[in-house]
Amino acid sequence: MGLFDFIGKTQAVFENKEISQEKFSKAKEYAQLKKLKEAIKLAEEVKSLWKENPSWREQLVRDVVITDLLYNVNSELTTWKMRLQRGESFASQGKEFIALDKNDPFDSTILTQALDSFTKCNELLYETEYVVNEQILKDKIKRRNQFQSLYNEGKNQGKKGFYREGLTYLLEAEKIYKVITVAKKIKEYENLAQLQTQYENNLKQIQNLAREGNFIIAKNKLDLVLAKFSRQDGKELKQKLETVINAKTEYRQGLLAEKIGNFTIAKKQYQLALSHLHSFDLARYRLALIYIKQNDYSSALSCLAKFTGERSNYLRGFCYLQKNDWLNTTREWKQIHHPLVNQQKESLKILIQRNRLQIIQHIENLVSQENYQEAKKCAENLITKYGYDDHINHNLTKHIEPALQRQLWQSNNFVNVINQLEKDFKNTPNITILHNISIALYYQAQIDENYLEKWIAVWATGLVNIKQNQILQNIAWLGSNHIDYEKTKEELIKILENAIDKYKESNLNKYYELRDIFRREMLAMELMGNPPNAGVKIQEIFITPAFYQQHKSQLKNISLTKNNLGMLFTDWGLAVSACLKNDVERGIKIKPNLTPSSDIEKLAYSLINYHEGCYHLQHNSWKKAKITLQNAKSEIKNNQEWSKEINQLCEKQRQKIEEFNEHLQFAQFWYDLLKSGQSSSYLAEYKAREIVQQVADEKLSFGEGIKKLKEVQKIDKNNPLVIDLMSRLEYSIEAQEIDKLMKQNRFEDAVRKAKYSSNQEIKHLVASVCIEIALNGAKAQELDWETLQQLARWAYEICPYEADFQEVYVALKII
Repeated sequence: MGLFDFIGKTQAVFENKEISQEKFSKAKEYAQLKKLKEAIKLAEEVKSLWKENPSWREQLVRDVVITDLLYNVNSELTTWKMRLQRGESFASQGKEFIALDKNDPFDSTILTQALDSFTKCNELLYETEYVVNEQILKDKIKRRNQFQSLYNEGKNQGKKGFYREGLTYLLEAEKIYKVITVAKKIKEYENLAQLQTQYENNLKQIQNLAREGNFIIAKNKLDLVLAKFSRQDGKELKQKLETVINAKTEYRQGLLAEKIGNFTIAKKQYQLALSHLHSFDLARYRLALIYIKQNDYSSALSCLAKFTGERSNYLRGFCYLQKNDWLNTTREWKQIHHPLVNQQKESLKILIQRNRLQIIQHIENLVSQENYQEAKKCAENLITKYGYDDHINHNLTKHIEPALQRQLWQSNNFVNVINQLEKDFKNTPNITILHNISIALYYQAQIDENYLEKWIAVWATGLVNIKQNQILQNIAWLGSNHIDYEKTKEELIKILENAIDKYKESNLNKYYELRDIFRREMLAMELMGNPPNAGVKIQEIFITPAFYQQHKSQLKNISLTKNNLGMLFTDWGLAVSACLKNDVERGIKIKPNLTPSSDIEKLAYSLINYHEGCYHLQHNSWKKAKITLQNAKSEIKNNQEWSKEINQLCEKQRQKIEEFNEHLQFAQFWYDLLKSGQSSSYLAEYKAREIVQQVADEKLSFGEGIKKLKEVQKIDKNNPLVIDLMSRLEYSIEAQEIDKLMKQNRFEDAVRKAKYSSNQEIKHLVASVCIEIALNGAKAQELDWETLQQLARWAYEICPYEADFQEVYVALKII
């Protein structure tokens, strides 16, 4: 009997298919609505339409007619039953929680657990009973939470002494649940609310007494009130009253002491009064008067600082007068318009003029005695005291200061010269003072090597600003013609180099240290430009890194630019200059053991680590390079030149590695650092090889191997080796699955899988099996014409253009 004859005689299969599809479609609709019981019932009805163990011919018809229908029904039925079971379990759990609840409005814990169970249940299935239960629980919990919130707020108000306000909350809570606890609390608060009202009325009266200045009466009444009803605002008022009373008591005792002339005790009492009440202006004013009587005018001024009015102005002016501060005396008394004070103002003008003439005469005497330092100090004080004066300023700048300079230089005490010039430079930075400092330091460095570094810093700073130096115009050995600044600069640099070279034989470490400083200064000069147009400036003077480092504490407001020049000014500057001048080994040795904080410090730190890492890679020590390059990772990513150099060095390092595990470690380091194309390809290749070896050693299944290879593809998506290895593993898995289907006589499933496979080898394998079965069946005359055609048709669906199969397709009339 032929295949399609059998199908014709089993029309019931087609009828059952239509019924099954209709019922299964309806079951899925129920499942979408979470009506799982109805869905399960329909699915069971579908299953009952089909025998569990059909004959092989009926199975073949089923394979052709209903394809995956029964498989899908069974799969969904299993899922729905599991969901129903879980949902019913949650519902049962919720009912158990409800049974445990004791209807205590103060406790929502058990109801909350029950609600959680019914919520989970209703997420899985729909039953009217369970939906209603969930809503009822929500309402109950909401009411209990409202009740608890009102009750707790009422109690909190009571704890603060606001029983009347708390009673409002308790009455609202009682509307929700009538319980004995709340009723008792309401009764208690009703009594206390009356006391509260009485307390608040008394408190207003006490506050009025305090405003009227009756502090003691107010405090005594408050003590009686607090004994009956205590609240925080009453306690705070009591504390304030006590403070005022204590301050007033101390003040009165001060007045008594002052009256009998005991100023020491009076001062102590006024100070005590202020310690109690800082805003007690009367005590502060009386204290100021005591200070004036004791000739402590500075303290008196401090007390009078915030007072206004003519009386205060007069007292402050008087204090300034006693301190010989004529300007401030004039300023204070200028605001007073009183005949007696006006007379004193005229007298003050005479005093000021007399004092000014005395100071000028004193300055002249100091100059005649050649005490120029003291004369300068007096002249500066005179200007500060009485304001700018052309005559005084002219004598100071044109006579006193030059004479002081000559005196200093003639003393041959270069330390004093240096100290004085540095003070002058701090006050008035200019190229002339800088030039003089460099000369003084030059001579001092010849006799004391401790001044060498300071000399190098100032000398180099002078070289940077050489074209601003007007003094060079008057140096005889330079000639009177146009100055060749570049040649002069070379000569001055040579002086610096010769001074450093003296230590090459006698003290090599000192020599290296000085050369490090010199190298940084020369590199800074190079980066500043000629003439300088970038860098750190003090007013109009460009300074070098060494100068900046020596005066760093005074230059905190200067912001360093994030570039090579800016890095030289940091604590890492010496190492940075060594690295930039290709002396990386020295840079590694002298780098500071500090943690960078500012952006420019982090950049300098990264630059040194980058060069150190490259140095180690050049010497095939990638493990040492790993640590330092990781420290510079963020900067390396932002610097294409650095990334390119590291990539080239890593390519060379790769050629030196022999062991597989070291390749993996190095590849991971390289990839983590740069994620460049080369590192991605390198790491993906070695990770893929590792995975394939683990599959070969049966430490990983084919599926696990593919999963890991897909992770590797994230590193290098188009890596040909990874793609090839993944294809091989996918082929092995598909081959296993198809072999399993064929052994289960599920030929159509095997054909379908092969048809949609992306692997041509799988397609050819299954098509070959179909052709082979057809040929063998025809040869043995075991298969009818329809079956042979079906096998050939399956092969054609998979490989329609395979040359080896064309003859079979023609013979069986497939094409």
